[in-house]
Amino acid sequence: MTKKSDNQTNEWHQAVYNLYPAAKSVDEHGNAFDTNNNPVVLDEAAVGVETERLDAIKASKEYQRDRKAEYPEIGDQLDMLWHSIDQDAALKQKYFAFHQAILAVKSKYPK
Repeated sequence: MTKKSDNQTNEWHQAVYNLYPAAKSVDEHGNAFDTNNNPVVLDEAAVGVETERLDAIKASKEYQRDRKAEYPEIGDQLDMLWHSIDQDAALKQKYFAFHQAILAVKSKYPK
């Protein structure tokens, strides 16, 4: 394997593990070994194809990573949801169990 970036190296390793169940480790040169430290013979072309497949999957989910970085923390999201429901009588009724469960905790531990 030629020198790759860390990300490419990680994908190469994952591709090897996907294709060769006997491979239990991959060294910094891209060589694979089984549990007895015996070399696992790799078909580099096949590993390259698998790496491309993994790259495509990763690229197709970039929006998820981008969104995750931008979303507020889940606790903040739930707090926004709570306040939206608490300020709307129709939503209080529609999401009664949720509203009551949160209200019980807020009442038990007031500010």
